Amino acid sequence: MPVSFACSTFRIRPTTTWFVGPTTALVLLTSGCGKPTTETETTLPAQISFNEHVRPIFTQNCTACHGGVKNAGGVSFIYQETALGTAQSGKRIIVPGKPAESELYQRIISQNPEERMPPLAHGEALPARDIAILETWIKQGAPWEEHWAYQMPVAPVIPQPAQTDWPRSDIDRFVLAGMEAHGLTPNPAADKARLLRRVSLDLTGLPPSLAEVQEFEASASPTAYAEAVDRLLNSPQFGERWASPWLDLARYADTKGYERDPGRDIWGYRDWVIRAINADMPFDEFTLKQLAGDLTENPTLEDYVATAFHRNTKTNVEGGTDDEEYRLSAVMDRVSTTWQTWMGTTFACVQCHSHPYDPFPHESYYEFLAYFDNTRDHDLKEEYPVIDYAIDPSERSRLFEIQQTLTTLRADYVRPFQSLSATTTWTPLRYQSATATQGVTIAVERDAQGREVLQTGPNAPRNTVHTIVARSPQSTLQALRIDAPMLDGATVEKPGDPFILSHLAATWRNAAGEETPLTFARVISDETQPRLWPELSLDPKNNNGWSTYPKQHYPHWAVFVPTAPFALSGPGTLEFVIQNKGGHDGSQQPVLRRFQFSVSDDPAWAELSHSDTTAQRVAQRLALEAERDDIKRSSVPVMAERPAEFARISNVFTRGDWLSRDAQVQPAVPKLLRGTRSPPVRDRRELAEWIVSPENPLTARFTANRIWAQLFGRGIVETIEDFGSPGIPPTHPELLDYLGLQFQGPLQWSRKALIRELVLTATYRQSSVVTPLQSEKDPRNTWLSRAPAKRLTAEMTRDNALKISGLLSSKMFGPPVMPVQPEGVWRSVYNKEDWVTSAGEDRYRRAVYTFWKRSNPYPSFITFDAPSRDTCSPRRLDTNTPLQALVTLNDPVYFECAQNLAKLAMNSAPAASPEAWISRAYTEALLEPPPVADLRALVTLYQSFASAPEATPEAALTLVCNAILNLDRFLTR
Repeated sequence: MPVSFACSTFRIRPTTTWFVGPTTALVLLTSGCGKPTTETETTLPAQISFNEHVRPIFTQNCTACHGGVKNAGGVSFIYQETALGTAQSGKRIIVPGKPAESELYQRIISQNPEERMPPLAHGEALPARDIAILETWIKQGAPWEEHWAYQMPVAPVIPQPAQTDWPRSDIDRFVLAGMEAHGLTPNPAADKARLLRRVSLDLTGLPPSLAEVQEFEASASPTAYAEAVDRLLNSPQFGERWASPWLDLARYADTKGYERDPGRDIWGYRDWVIRAINADMPFDEFTLKQLAGDLTENPTLEDYVATAFHRNTKTNVEGGTDDEEYRLSAVMDRVSTTWQTWMGTTFACVQCHSHPYDPFPHESYYEFLAYFDNTRDHDLKEEYPVIDYAIDPSERSRLFEIQQTLTTLRADYVRPFQSLSATTTWTPLRYQSATATQGVTIAVERDAQGREVLQTGPNAPRNTVHTIVARSPQSTLQALRIDAPMLDGATVEKPGDPFILSHLAATWRNAAGEETPLTFARVISDETQPRLWPELSLDPKNNNGWSTYPKQHYPHWAVFVPTAPFALSGPGTLEFVIQNKGGHDGSQQPVLRRFQFSVSDDPAWAELSHSDTTAQRVAQRLALEAERDDIKRSSVPVMAERPAEFARISNVFTRGDWLSRDAQVQPAVPKLLRGTRSPPVRDRRELAEWIVSPENPLTARFTANRIWAQLFGRGIVETIEDFGSPGIPPTHPELLDYLGLQFQGPLQWSRKALIRELVLTATYRQSSVVTPLQSEKDPRNTWLSRAPAKRLTAEMTRDNALKISGLLSSKMFGPPVMPVQPEGVWRSVYNKEDWVTSAGEDRYRRAVYTFWKRSNPYPSFITFDAPSRDTCSPRRLDTNTPLQALVTLNDPVYFECAQNLAKLAMNSAPAASPEAWISRAYTEALLEPPPVADLRALVTLYQSFASAPEATPEAALTLVCNAILNLDRFLTR
């Protein structure tokens, strides 16, 4: 039965009549209120698919107001239970099988501007086809599906395309089936020289040598290409090339970011990535080590270094910032980066509200954040915790052994004193006065437990001195304990002001006024592995010491053990002078503000302090520290968990505001992806295991898609960074499932095995020539009927020029280098660091070793689309701009490469003609002889330069070589 609508009285609109059958919607379009002017028939699928047909309509037209952020009228089309539920009006939103009773349907067909959806202010009415799709879907029972990416991949049926002689693998069969469905046929194979150049650049980031090309062209072996691929996969340069896209994901840089953007020693992580990729570390292990290497059983040095993946977060050392705010900023960055790197999901928006398009509620963000919220790092200049990493590889094992032994020794040294403190009877002191310098208000206060010293008013500035006078107990002082309770209003969720007790001096004054200083031998705190060693408080020249810096989450205590028991005979007083000299990175000065003194006369303290065991541990520690200090080393920031007794509590932040804490949460993965897993994912280690488990539908497909994009120029899902509802659907969904299942199954997470399968396909080996038919039917090469002509990446562009000019150094690993760059580029406020051009072969190292400054990356890299690495970057968007030509024509690196290429060409045949030199340079650069027309143009260019006054043949040839390095053919693989 037809449904007709009259024109709106408020706005003249076409009247539309639908005649809807099981598979067909007859659409009659009329102009204004007149008679029909056109008639078209639109065929609908026999079965409407929610994901393919309905979800895109909701995403494009509805979820801005009825999604995860805004639920106007209590309506959301993100969650099935709400879409099929009841609106605030009491009306049913979608009634399966009954469009006429469904408020959704009634609203989209309404001609009343007060009722119609989408509202007039938000756009035109839905097209007739979209309305027909929604009506048919509701009639069919409104079957719901989760978005394709959140469904488990299913092993697809391998297609059998008509052309049977072209496919070399099942991958080709999927691709060819797509081509045939769109009236396309594959290109012939690329010629040998171009194919070898392509696969060499893709696998190692470097072109083959001319000799390697000539050998490959001369070979008649049917396995010659496969053998070349295997050689490239086993090349040390493979890891250097494939490290770069991973370092984009890891937001790797050699600086800390923000305003000053000072340097950071984290190059050990970059080297770990290169080694792991070269060793073909299985991707699941590669994941576990980076997310939770510190939580493995008996972690190695490399396990710790791998966790620097999540220490690549930025650190703000600007004065006046709040370290807790920027610590949380780093934690949130880890959440976003984990989802982007492994699961291709834009999870960061869930920080402030539920996901706008996908069923991730607001609370799920903070449940996931809890996995990363209990690490020991803070927004600190020294980037604690760090692990010492020897510059000389031969010393790394010994240095790591020293660190491990020192950790054990310190724990063995501290624990007996901690146990003694727990069983000691402590006598609180009674204070007579409390004063402070620099105008700070400090006083003796009384609380329910006794008496304490409390600073009131504003926070004290650095170098404030507290002087406390207390009545002396008439006993022997064996130990002095200082307790630092939490300040009022501070909680584990909202930590309080920090402190660093830089130095404590104590004096006993008898009734006659005679003074005797007390000296201390040991300081023990309640933390077994504190950030700052408490015994630094014994050195009056040191600014560090017993500390809760940068924030105080829990009450803390420390015990000062005298050098020898001190007899407090007769009446007298004890005077304590506390030096607060600690500096800070944040907004709060680390001054001790609230504290209590108590003493013990238990002789067990002296016995333990002077025991042979304690003396041996101290001596061994000092010897190891001296040995460590003789080793030249860097300090790599790593991940480490806070001990359970000092664990943080995680909360939901209202609207994403870290100062507005709501309900407490426990670590959990989102319900959408949790499935029936039992027990739940409890910690960071189990999270890493879940990410690469078969229970997670995202990781294998996303990673396979990312690798595919590196080789074919665009992913099967083009929006590599977003597999969610707003992302572009996969062009070959069955192929994507196949690759994901192969990667985590038969290929056992082997990156090299997957890459090998891809580059051995007939799809990859095609010519990149574009035919008129392909240009018409497949302008973006969506159906892969040709090989893409990809521009080289920023790193490849530079490395390619260095390689063919003979300048490239093969040196691997080590601290970053600073190759030549234009003068005056590197400047940062409040930062006096300079770009010091490296000498010798370091000047010509591969791009992956170039010092990466976030606020000002290497100029030519940025021009050629490299990211700043402030944040995780799953995809580089290729551009082709005049600035790039200006770089390759004028940058000192490329001019030096052109100069050396000219020398190589001339030295190969000193007596030859300029035409021969040019031909040789061209062939070295592009691995094939120049076409006649190109050679003629380059010779003419040479002659125009050579005819200039005072020009030399070498100078003219250098300028010609500079032009060769600017050819599109050279900059394209």
